Amino acid sequence: MSNKRLVASVAALAALALPVFAQDESPSKHEVAVQAFGSFVTSTTQDGVENKATHSGGVLGTYRFFFSRHHGVEANYGYALNTQSYGSPAGALGVKTYSHEVSGAYVFRVPLRRITPFALAGVGAL
Repeated sequence: MSNKRLVASVAALAALALPVFAQDESPSKHEVAVQAFGSFVTSTTQDGVENKATHSGGVLGTYRFFFSRHHGVEANYGYALNTQSYGSPAGALGVKTYSHEVSGAYVFRVPLRRITPFALAGVGAL
């Protein structure tokens, strides 16, 4: 996939994340979200070895369940893939990097009229 196509795909997916105005006014017990993200990195060189990674994209899924108006739990799973390339005078080496993210948290929220501030406390692994 070319860089221009990747950037266009990420921009199109980001446009889907615009606010939805047909939401219910009352806080719901369940929330589900899917997000797309991109990683655009530069290369570095140290001791004659160049390290660069491909531009990549990924997906993050979130599920929240609320026990009451203010208290709930959240679970997240994310996945991304890129290739780390190492180049030296002896030759180049590329390694595919699969990134998995898993996290869980307690959620405290305060539903107000137009916004809902929240705080998370939890753990995660990458």
